[in-house]
Amino acid sequence: MKFVAPICLLLSVVGLAACSSAEEVDDDSSAVKGLSVAARKEMASRGKAFISEPLRLSAAEVKLGPKMKKTYAFNEEVACDFVEPDKNDQLGGLSPKFNCKLANGDIVKVKYSRDGRNDEVHSEIINTRVQWLMGMPTDAVFPVRVTCRNCPEEPWAAYVDSYVTSKAVRLLYGSPGPRATRKFPVAAIEVKMKAEKLEDVEGVSGWGFDELFKRSEDYWSMNSFARSAYDKEHPEAVEADVMRLYAAWTKHLDSKADNQRLVCAEALTSNNTCANPLLMIHDGGISFGSGGRIFGSFFAKDMLQKWTNQFENPTWKDFSKCQAGIKSLNSGSINNPRVSNAGRAKLLERLNTITDEELRGVFETARMDEKEEIMRDNYTGVPRQVTIEDWVKGFNYMRSILSKACPEKT
Repeated sequence: MKFVAPICLLLSVVGLAACSSAEEVDDDSSAVKGLSVAARKEMASRGKAFISEPLRLSAAEVKLGPKMKKTYAFNEEVACDFVEPDKNDQLGGLSPKFNCKLANGDIVKVKYSRDGRNDEVHSEIINTRVQWLMGMPTDAVFPVRVTCRNCPEEPWAAYVDSYVTSKAVRLLYGSPGPRATRKFPVAAIEVKMKAEKLEDVEGVSGWGFDELFKRSEDYWSMNSFARSAYDKEHPEAVEADVMRLYAAWTKHLDSKADNQRLVCAEALTSNNTCANPLLMIHDGGISFGSGGRIFGSFFAKDMLQKWTNQFENPTWKDFSKCQAGIKSLNSGSINNPRVSNAGRAKLLERLNTITDEELRGVFETARMDEKEEIMRDNYTGVPRQVTIEDWVKGFNYMRSILSKACPEKT
């Protein structure tokens, strides 16, 4: 079993190339398998939200992304060969994607968008870059332009035909079409953070929000002094609230356990226990207003206005109770959670470290200026294209919503 030195893992996540060997800055997760279900859940319940202090980067550095074994330049041209679907190694989810083989033999998963039908290509970049800047453990998603050889006209349809049973999805994507060299100018490739994945005997290496530290009902009737004392005694409760509120704030709607990952940044103890387990959201595709475009632009709502709309998607369901607003999809694990002011303050502190320059780098990396997203101008009421500056303003508005403390007894 291989373990990564904690300092090397830390530096590789924050983007500093301090480790010399390729193995130490590898870009994939190995797994610690065979943990008991109870042990995995126990480690999830005391998991931490942050692995490092926030970063301070220029917009250009944000666009470069974390330094890993394999990185891709902004809009790098990537050529590869289509990999036929394998029922024994299925691609999860329903968003358009395919496996593609590079010239060196490596196989990468390519997510792509056509006709604006896959906002995840944009939202996953926003999510991972924001987490990275705040010091959260995260994978890296790189915006690329892919040339796929021997590729079906609709590559995801080939995978759908192979193993997706939903008739609606099969009808949506239709026939894969003839093979040829195809170009996908709006695509993304993910590179995983190096860390030990903690997997139980049932093969579960993720975590549900319902497995995080749970406060007793008595906490919510305490006064502010008692709550503060409780939070100091239970830092894992604050970490859990950070993750819950971040999920609600970003509208991480697909929160099934498979979309989160439990990892360890150091060697396990002799009884297979991780002293500092880390909580990751490794698939935040349905967030920041994405989702709902899979059925085409006719049914779509534009990302920025959908995310910031406090009437349809309020950040607080009930501010008087510090109850965040999020209702997951059927497979999700979070539903309008109550969070502490300590958790709110800790998340806000990290969000406030992200500068406008860094935000421009995030949204430029996500190619929000290429998306042809339309909004109604606040002053003229005339529809116009959403700009990078609109996204910066929208982000600043959204984090200002977290700036006010929820009411507590004194």
